[in-house]
Amino acid sequence: MEVMDMTDKEQITVTIDRLMDVRRAKQSSDPKEELERQEKVLKVKLESLGVSTTELPEK
Repeated sequence: MEVMDMTDKEQITVTIDRLMDVRRAKQSSDPKEELERQEKVLKVKLESLGVSTTELPEK
């Protein structure tokens, strides 16, 4: 697997995205449903980058 360095701006962008995800889950009327939606999106993103999510622990 090729390792690619992220720029400072890319790291900031990713971190802001994660913060917004947490805030959205906290403010949701159903936080569990929101977290499940976010998990699905993240799995799709990882798999599109060639990262298998089947071996990642659930807990």
